[in-house]
Amino acid sequence: MPVVRRGKYFSLLLEGKQPFYIHSVFDRAINLVSDGAFLALLPQERGGGEGYATIAISRGISFTGLGLFPGYQVEAEDGYRVRLAPKVLVDFSLSLPWESPLKGIKAPLYIKEENLRLLQAALEGSTVPSPFKLVLAGSKNELILLIHKLRTSLLLQDPEGLEEALKGLIGWGPGLTPSGDDLILGLSLTRTIWRKAYGLQEGIWEKRVTSLLGRTLPLSAFFLKEALQGRGHEFIEKVLACVLGKTPREMGEAVEELLGVGGSSGFDMALGVYLSLEWQRRDNWCLNG
Repeated sequence: MPVVRRGKYFSLLLEGKQPFYIHSVFDRAINLVSDGAFLALLPQERGGGEGYATIAISRGISFTGLGLFPGYQVEAEDGYRVRLAPKVLVDFSLSLPWESPLKGIKAPLYIKEENLRLLQAALEGSTVPSPFKLVLAGSKNELILLIHKLRTSLLLQDPEGLEEALKGLIGWGPGLTPSGDDLILGLSLTRTIWRKAYGLQEGIWEKRVTSLLGRTLPLSAFFLKEALQGRGHEFIEKVLACVLGKTPREMGEAVEELLGVGGSSGFDMALGVYLSLEWQRRDNWCLNG
């Protein structure tokens, strides 16, 4: 299986710096793990990132049908090939380094109103079955009140209130990346990109989210830590880059790609991006705390 693009974290695997094992296998994704660090192999249509390698593989081929299984120690060969199973090799020899859509973003950042409204409309019109869809309708329930508390606690410099709200969301929901985590990831990545552009260090939000990562599963905790460093999957980074200045056509394509991720993961992450940008527009939320 030839790799088209690779993130820089794959040097850990290709250089044999630490042993990696298969963590989980899905129809169109393979997760590798080593001492809390995760790498993912995806087909080209699923995007990329620093912790991802995109593989040129037919849409008709399922990874689950290749004889791969969790716990298998993968082996790097000749510095550019990785053996995932006795008869399965991944070839990195012709792969290109992945480049973030957010590369080069600097202050002053500007929220393009037209693109933010396009993101809002796409979320409102989505048929994804997310538990957070009622947020956009102005409804109120326990989950939505927790989300509002995320906003107000940070603006009021209330770390205890913020922690209470985060505890209700981090780890909430089924799957390897629960819905609550996906929402927090979208909020965290957007906030981090904004703060980095202005040279700000971690604040109340970053410290509280980090302290609560033990409440969720290791894979999801890893993605949250990446978001707090300003790194995410290509599709969420594209959406952020588009809101910050690209054309409406590009915005539509980026949102469609993100909403197609997982069961509700893409929607939940996109909602986190939208809320953090809307709160930033109204209250300077990303630069507070």
